[in-house]
Amino acid sequence: SLSLMAVPWMTGFYSKDLILEVAYGQYQFSGHVAYWLGTISACLTAFYSLRLISLTFMTYPNASKSVYLHTHDAPVIVMIPLVILSLFAIFFGFIAKDLFVGMGSDFSSSVLFTHPSRISLIEAEFGLPQIIKLLPAIGTFAGAGLALYLYHVQQVFTIQLTDSVFGRSLYKFFNGKYYIDVVYNHYIMYKGLNLGYTISKTLDRGIIELLGPQGLSTSFTSSSKSIAKYDTGNLTDYALYMGVALVSLTCLILTPLLLNINVYGVELLIVLSIGLVVVNTTKDYTSTQPQTLENSP
Repeated sequence: SLSLMAVPWMTGFYSKDLILEVAYGQYQFSGHVAYWLGTISACLTAFYSLRLISLTFMTYPNASKSVYLHTHDAPVIVMIPLVILSLFAIFFGFIAKDLFVGMGSDFSSSVLFTHPSRISLIEAEFGLPQIIKLLPAIGTFAGAGLALYLYHVQQVFTIQLTDSVFGRSLYKFFNGKYYIDVVYNHYIMYKGLNLGYTISKTLDRGIIELLGPQGLSTSFTSSSKSIAKYDTGNLTDYALYMGVALVSLTCLILTPLLLNINVYGVELLIVLSIGLVVVNTTKDYTSTQPQTLENSP
């Protein structure tokens, strides 16, 4: 946590402060914005890091007795990586600073290309005002001191902050991560899922299936049922079918010869439609006639 706070002479100090100094050394608006945002972030990082240390190791226990009765040190398989990580977090930055980010070091030149106009290590090292270079460290100690003061000296003040309606609303706002998740889930995630469901239901399972295999199979089934209805088993119906077919064939053959026009399109369709209407009318008339008993006494 101390290395994350960029406490001087720890590894985080040599990386975080150098990034802020290089950003300010660009002498551009974007570089100044990055510097000030980074400095404010360093203050907040120091505040919550020391708050975490304070609430974990420096205050009275808040858990139940059964929890503390079962506490124990981490096993060796966990302690070894933590010890290695702590050694690197404490000493590696001080030892390897000149090798990685020192003046004139070409350690990463074969991996990361830096345009000559973007090299500002000289400005960051020698051209910045002293207050600009010390401000992140001052902010770090200020944030850490504020955390100790609020959670050890003025503990009642932190509790009273949430007593008012405004304080509780502000607490909920920050505790809810500015409601970013709520806005994202409600207005983007759910809307996107509903849009995907609508598209899947309307297009994939609607229009595409209606015009695709499902629609074709349904239309073939309906057409076959409609055609099967003409199989009435009545000899007069079959004679009518053959008559309509003969008239249609005659019109198809003789009309182009007599009128010198092409009737293979609309005219044939009209003739077939008339024939189907006649067949349906005849069939409906036959089905509506009353049944009589033959050989009645």
